[in-house]
Amino acid sequence: MVKGLPQNAWYSFLVFGHDTAAKIPQSLLVVTLVSNFGTFLLYMMTNIVAIVAFREHHLFNGFKHMFVPVFGLAANLVCMLFFIIGPSFVPGMSSKEPFFALGVVGAWGIFGAVYFLRASRRRGKEILLSQVPA
Repeated sequence: MVKGLPQNAWYSFLVFGHDTAAKIPQSLLVVTLVSNFGTFLLYMMTNIVAIVAFREHHLFNGFKHMFVPVFGLAANLVCMLFFIIGPSFVPGMSSKEPFFALGVVGAWGIFGAVYFLRASRRRGKEILLSQVPA
């Protein structure tokens, strides 16, 4: 089917051929998966912060501040697991896109950590605080 598509200069000379295009991960799907994985991570961190922030708060409510975030965390982990294994069950989808997206997320995370460490050091700010500043 891919060979039936029109040939053009981009595929013939500058980028890659149709056969190669069929073998690499689909870029729009990878962008969607990277975005979804980022959303999963953000929601997971939000649940963890809710548990930690309200653990010793005077308005602590076991249902709102423990059960709901733990349930959200568990549901989120199931979604993240399906993120990885789900494409294997969908006809026509490849299992390489989720792993490629995880690679992009990992590279972006490493870049962000290095940037954060360098920017903090350049500004003279501590990374881990032992005490809350007054």
